Amino acid sequence: MIKKIHLVSFGKFRNYQIPCAPVTVIEGANESGKTTIFDALLEGLCKPKGSTEAGKLLKARYGETRSVTLEFDGDPLQLSSVDFLNLFAVRAGDLSVEVSKDTEWLTRVKSQLFSGGIDPLAVAEELTRQCVSKAKGTLHAELRELADSVYALEARLQELQQKREVALREERESAHSEEELERVRSELENLRKEEEKLSRSFDQQKLHRAQKELYQIQEALVSEKKLKQELEETPSYTEEELKTLQTLEGKLKDLEGQFQTLRALDEEARRELQKLEPEIEQVASQSRKLQQIRDFGVSLKTRLPDRSSLIDRKVSYTYRPVFLILAGVVL
Repeated sequence: MIKKIHLVSFGKFRNYQIPCAPVTVIEGANESGKTTIFDALLEGLCKPKGSTEAGKLLKARYGETRSVTLEFDGDPLQLSSVDFLNLFAVRAGDLSVEVSKDTEWLTRVKSQLFSGGIDPLAVAEELTRQCVSKAKGTLHAELRELADSVYALEARLQELQQKREVALREERESAHSEEELERVRSELENLRKEEEKLSRSFDQQKLHRAQKELYQIQEALVSEKKLKQELEETPSYTEEELKTLQTLEGKLKDLEGQFQTLRALDEEARRELQKLEPEIEQVASQSRKLQQIRDFGVSLKTRLPDRSSLIDRKVSYTYRPVFLILAGVVL
């Protein structure tokens, strides 16, 4: 186990020591040096040559003078850079094994397997047999327990999803309520400004009205003063002149009464005339029709020759009073 990492001169670190435990977590913000510590482990465990891909990468990043030492609790550990990067290290969440770039490493792994007397087919058959045998017992129980756990987790997931939907809906409603509240606040602010404006206008109107009333009172006082002065300057009347004035006032009242009576008679005559207008119009219409008949008769008389000498007959006429009246109206 690695007990301590001593960064003598590596990247941004100088004489920096990191104590380690069976599980060590190194965290920090971006550009704080986490990748540098990872590369320091690669340098301390593998010491890659400059001709390898890992060596070229370390040289390009940290230069030739980079230096890091590892302190172990027990025997020191030495790995190749290919084994470290493909089997023991995970960079940026990448779990893939890059064997296509280093076929030598893949060949070495195969040779170690076969030279050690390990038959991959036999291993596969043994693993299959163990799985089949365990399926009848412990494995089947474990599968059933896992299925129950999956069912419970799915139910829990559905419950959490429902809670999430409720929370999202409440959040949207809350956002809508906030918008509505902001709109109401804006309307209240506008109403308050309008109220202040109306209040100022009302105060100005009150002031104008008060000024107008003061002017009217002032004019009334001036008029009263003027009337008092004229009254004082008016000469007094004698008793005979007062009697004559009263007599004239009585006659004036009588004339006003007669005028009102004549006005009432005139209104009555106008109403009666309006009532007779349809009858007058009807008589006028009949008069126009009779005039047309008369004109037509005269035209016929002028067109027909006089044949009275050829006919020896006696004609008598009888006129009714109504036609005589109408003829008189036409003529």
